[in-house]
Amino acid sequence: MAEDAAEDLRYVDEDVRELSEVALTSVLGKVPYNYEKVGTWSADVIERTLKSLAELGRPFKYVVTCVIQQNSGAGLQSAASCYWDPSTDGSSTVKKAFETMTAIVT
Repeated sequence: MAEDAAEDLRYVDEDVRELSEVALTSVLGKVPYNYEKVGTWSADVIERTLKSLAELGRPFKYVVTCVIQQNSGAGLQSAASCYWDPSTDGSSTVKKAFETMTAIVT
């Protein structure tokens, strides 16, 4: 039982990455790039990711960002830095390319 409690206090990168990918695919998977909708799409990806993370029931605070860029041949790079306890905290980044756009969720 003590191991289960310790597991609930550990950041699991694979879980977070999977939830982020599901949110990205569900929002952006079949739509063509549209500049006017990028703000709404970003908010939807963030909201879905946060909701899924909250449903895990772990005692964490989450910060989620989403960047969406039209595929135009330009490069897209993102970086983040944090100061934390590496035994319990973590950070995940998912970069996913679609036909007309690329998105990064951190």
